[in-house]
Amino acid sequence: MLKINISNLKLKIALQVLIWLIIIFGSLLSAMIYNSDILKPLMESGIPLNHLSGLPILGDKIRAASIPQITVQELQKLILSKNPQLLLIDVRTPAEYEYTHIPGAILVPLTDVEAGIGIINIKSLTPGHKLITYCSVGVRSNKALELLKSAGITGENVKGGIHEWRNKIDPSMPEL
Repeated sequence: MLKINISNLKLKIALQVLIWLIIIFGSLLSAMIYNSDILKPLMESGIPLNHLSGLPILGDKIRAASIPQITVQELQKLILSKNPQLLLIDVRTPAEYEYTHIPGAILVPLTDVEAGIGIINIKSLTPGHKLITYCSVGVRSNKALELLKSAGITGENVKGGIHEWRNKIDPSMPEL
């Protein structure tokens, strides 16, 4: 007669379920990190991802999904149209800005925004303007827009930052 130990069977099934959940969660996590475009629809559908925004790497992607983004091609069209309402803010360091920046950009370092003085400066410039921020790849400028949003200032972030600008718009720009 075959004797089955039920407690060992339950443990084995529980471990298999746990392993599958880890695999599924890991796959979803990888997909979100490497294709952050899937985050916005997930968040809009009601999946509560905001509580993960403090995590390294993934948190940056989640925060970016809640900030309006503009492509470098769209930014280039705005710049070429000489739109007087365009307010382009570079939130990198003064040394980075001095080395190279997107034409027409005004420097307001993220450290100034975090200290509050940058928020005051941008607030004085924004009435009647379309605010667009950028940094190297988009992490600092997304953070700046979060801080500005809490002060009642809305804007868009350049997706991929100045690296994307150099790669797709101006390859003659100095190597970053």
